[in-house]
Amino acid sequence: MRVLVTGGSGFVGTHLIAKLIERNWNIRLAVRVDDANFRIKGECCDYIVVGDINSDTQWEASLRDVDVVVYLAGYAHISNDEFSKIRQRCIDVNTTGPVNLARSAAKTGVKHFIYLSSIGVVCQYSEFTINENTPCNPHNVYAESKWLAENELKGIATTSSMGVTILRPPLVYGPGNPGNFRRLIDVVSKGYPLPLGSITNRRSFLYVKNLVDVILKCIEAPADDSVVYHVSDDQSVSTPELITILAQTMGKKAKLYNVPVSILSGIASVTRHKDDLIRLKQSLELDNTKFKENIDWTPPYTLQEGIKETINWYLVQHGK
Repeated sequence: MRVLVTGGSGFVGTHLIAKLIERNWNIRLAVRVDDANFRIKGECCDYIVVGDINSDTQWEASLRDVDVVVYLAGYAHISNDEFSKIRQRCIDVNTTGPVNLARSAAKTGVKHFIYLSSIGVVCQYSEFTINENTPCNPHNVYAESKWLAENELKGIATTSSMGVTILRPPLVYGPGNPGNFRRLIDVVSKGYPLPLGSITNRRSFLYVKNLVDVILKCIEAPADDSVVYHVSDDQSVSTPELITILAQTMGKKAKLYNVPVSILSGIASVTRHKDDLIRLKQSLELDNTKFKENIDWTPPYTLQEGIKETINWYLVQHGK
C-alpha cells in the first residue's frame, strides 16, 4: 500500500509520518518546496514537489500508484482578523486544494481519501454534547473553508468508487503543538494568577498521537462511500481542571481565583481577548462514539498521559 500525505511537515503530519515510517509503509509526501531540512531518511519515503496548493496544482505525478490519500495541509492558528485578509489563500489550501486532489485521485483509481477537517465546521461552542448529526454552523473563514471542502468531497464520493473519510477533531495538542494550547502552557508555567476558577464548562481535546492512531485505523479500514467522524480523547475537562492538570504535571500549584464569569465577560468585551475568553469559558464536548464503535477504536493515550508527554517535551524545549 502506498499513502500520499499532504501537510507532512506540519504538527500532525510529522507525528503521522514518523509512525508510518515505523511501520515501514510506502509513503509519498507532496511538499510545497524541496526542503533539505525536512528530508526524511528511508527507502519507504519519497517526495513530490507540487508548489503552492491552489486551483492550478498538478497532482498526477503525486498520485501514481497511490492507494490512500491523507490530506493534512491547511491554514490554521491564524486569528479571525488575519483570516479575513487572506480569505482566498485559505480557500485555496483548505477547500480548492483537497477538492482538486480528490477529483484527480478518483480518476486515477485511489481507493480512499482521508480529509482532516475541524469540529469548528459544526460550531465554536455548544451547551450540549455534539455528534455527527448536529447541524453545521461554521463560525469563521477557516471553519467555512473546511465545511465547503467537506460538502464537495461528499459529492465526489457519491459519483466515484473512491471512499471519503472526514475527521473532525477538536483542539489537538501534543509535543510540538503551536497555537492556543502552547500559549496556555506558557501562562501556567510562568505561574501567573488566573481568574478562571469559577468556570464550569466541559471541553474535548485530542492528543496528537491519538489522532495519528485514528488516521492509521482509517487507512487500514475498508473505505465507505462517505463518512464523517467526530474524534477526541475519551475524557472531557473544564478549563480549571485542565489548568490544574497542566500545573500538577509541571510540579506546580495552579493559581486559580474565582471571579464571576459575568465580570470576565465584561472585561473581555472591551479588550482584544473576547475570542480567547469564549474558548476558555464555553463548552465544546464531542461524542466520539460513532468512530469508536464503527472502527473498534479505543484511544491509546488518556488525556493525562497525553498532557504528560506534552509537558515533558515543553520542559526539554525550555531547558528545564
